[in-house]
Amino acid sequence: SSDLSRPVSQWTPVGLGTFNANGAYDFNTQVDVVANPRMFYRVSGEIPPPPAGAMTYSMGWGWENAPAGARDNMVYVMNGVVAMFNRYGTFAKHLRVNYSPGVQTAQAGYGGDMDFGPKLEYHNFRTALHEAGHALGVGTTWQWGAQLSNGVWQGAAGRAQIKAFDGAGAEAYSDGTHYWPYGMNYNNEAGTVNFYRAVQMIAALRRDMGIGP
Repeated sequence: SSDLSRPVSQWTPVGLGTFNANGAYDFNTQVDVVANPRMFYRVSGEIPPPPAGAMTYSMGWGWENAPAGARDNMVYVMNGVVAMFNRYGTFAKHLRVNYSPGVQTAQAGYGGDMDFGPKLEYHNFRTALHEAGHALGVGTTWQWGAQLSNGVWQGAAGRAQIKAFDGAGAEAYSDGTHYWPYGMNYNNEAGTVNFYRAVQMIAALRRDMGIGP
C-alpha cells in the first residue's frame, strides 16, 4: 500500500510463499515508482506449533483416601500441566500422581512420583508445575549441583535463557534444591507468562545437565 493508514483489507496482495532457513522470502511486484515513490509492505506468517512432547501422567495410589473431589481436581490440574510441557518442549517423562496424607504440601523425585498431601490449597497448577520440575531433575539429580557455583547457575543454556527473559545482567540462582526466578516456588509467581517461562527454564536447565534435548 502507498498509504500506511489504509485498512489491511484494502492492501494489495503481492506474493505467497515460504520463508527459507535464513528467514528470507522473495517476491516480485510491479509498482509505478514515479506515481508511488513510497510503498509499505506487511508480512503475514503462519507459525507452526512446536513439536509435541512425550510427557505423560497417571493417577497413582492413595486417592481413595482423599477428600471428595480432590482426585477430579488433580486430574484437571495435571491435564493442564502436562499439556503445557508438551506444548512448549519435549520432556520424555511419565509422572505418577499420588495422594499421601503424611506430606505437608507436595513433593516429587526424579523417578517421576509426585505426592500431594491433604492441604488442598496446594493442589493447584503452580504447585504441580513446580513438582513436575523436580521430577524432571530440578534439584533431584547429581547433575544439578554440578552446574552450580556459589548458588549461581553456570550452564550455558540456562544462563542464555534467563538473560533472554530478564536482560544481559540476569542470573538464575539456586539453594541446591530449587531455582529462581521462574521456579514457581510460591503462589505469587503464578501467571500465564511465568508458567511459560518456567517450562522454558526447565528445558534449558535439563540441556545443561545433559538429561534433556
